[in-house]
Amino acid sequence: MLPSRKTAKAAAAAAPQQGSTVTQPRLLLSSGKLNAAAAAAWSEAASSTDDGGPRKEGGDTFLHGLRPAATLAQVFGLLPVKQPSDETASFRWASVRVAYSVLVILASAVQSVFSLMRMLEQGVNFHTSVNVVFFTTSTITSLLFLRMATSWGSTFSMWSTLERFVAAVNGHPARLVFRMKVMTVVALLLAAVEHSLSIAATLAHALPCYDRGGLPLLMEGYFMRKYRKTFTIVSYSPWRALLIFILQIITTFNWNFSDLFVVLVSMGLAAHFRQLNVALDEAKGKLRHEVYWRSRRESYNALAVLTRAINDYVGPVVLASYASNLYFTCLQLLIVSKRKAQHSHLHNFYFFFSLVFLIVRTVVISLLAADVYLESQRPRPVLFSVPSPSFCREVQRFLMQVNTDSVALTGCDFFSVTRSFMLTVAGTIVTYIVILVQFDTNATGDDSGPQQPNRTLVCTCSDLQIYNC
Repeated sequence: MLPSRKTAKAAAAAAPQQGSTVTQPRLLLSSGKLNAAAAAAWSEAASSTDDGGPRKEGGDTFLHGLRPAATLAQVFGLLPVKQPSDETASFRWASVRVAYSVLVILASAVQSVFSLMRMLEQGVNFHTSVNVVFFTTSTITSLLFLRMATSWGSTFSMWSTLERFVAAVNGHPARLVFRMKVMTVVALLLAAVEHSLSIAATLAHALPCYDRGGLPLLMEGYFMRKYRKTFTIVSYSPWRALLIFILQIITTFNWNFSDLFVVLVSMGLAAHFRQLNVALDEAKGKLRHEVYWRSRRESYNALAVLTRAINDYVGPVVLASYASNLYFTCLQLLIVSKRKAQHSHLHNFYFFFSLVFLIVRTVVISLLAADVYLESQRPRPVLFSVPSPSFCREVQRFLMQVNTDSVALTGCDFFSVTRSFMLTVAGTIVTYIVILVQFDTNATGDDSGPQQPNRTLVCTCSDLQIYNC
């Protein structure tokens, strides 16, 4: 269930307005939603840093860090929202952005059907299912982000409101925007390198076409091999090949962006919990007034409310991301373990790079998403060490919430992303690989790319149509 506009308005009412008198923050959790009436004021006791007062604010807000990724996503048909990195973001069904997004979804769905037809013709196995899974994953990802776009404005308006609320007590996380931008650049650059190697490896199989007909036949050989079923149903032409290539770039970006989005959201949530923990660590073992503990508890509660709302929002993306990464990691491990002796150095390098890239990406997602849960549990030692003269009802309530409230990102509540979950995923991958290596029938190829170098090369449509390949 996506966060409603009513929830976002309640969050907006919870935040202090610019120029208003600073009183104590009051955010309460009621049936999973913000109680706006309880968030009306801040207390004068929050005037000093030592007693729970606001720290110096910076400009490191989550939406600022999300801006490069969100802007680029729109180029590839995701997040059809006007000004997605702004609190005033708006969504309209009757817009060019939505039309473009729907077009990408339909094109991906058509390729999924073509790939499924090819898989049924050649036999169902791990190799022939690659394009089916890839294009289906891309279609689902695009649908999920279109669904998210409908409530993007209200959701991240709520995020910004609670972010200001928490930052007024704990301060803004240092260098959050910088770290998010670096993560965006690094993740997309590595994805571009991996995809470029995939293209190069497929082109390497089509090099005989270049000797027979130059660059035009080389391109035809590439697309005949990569999208064999597509050009069986429709005749090959350069402009159709160009459209397919553009779709290939878009779907590859969408596949990678879902992981990047989960990473950025995790970084934003964990950073604010970490900022709260820094403030709590400074007070560890020291005498503090009840007002101090009240402000920290309500700050923690606001972050818990935000995490639950965002988890409902991104949960399907988390689930799709892990399912996709699990499949492709198993695939690359299987290919590497059964690679042919006649594979070129380029193919071997591509397979190993792709495998390492997938493993590292999955580990990074897991570690950063698990940080949300880890940081939400860190106040416990501080609360246990509160001196007896400072122990009060607010400390007791704070400790009870930390001990009983599970604050974590989940995959639609099927699993919670914690560090122990990483071991479960690793064990699952090892189990699947053992089974796949034992039962793989060494079936040769589909139209998925450069995994079958021992096949007869297809360079013309006539060869393809009689399946002389």
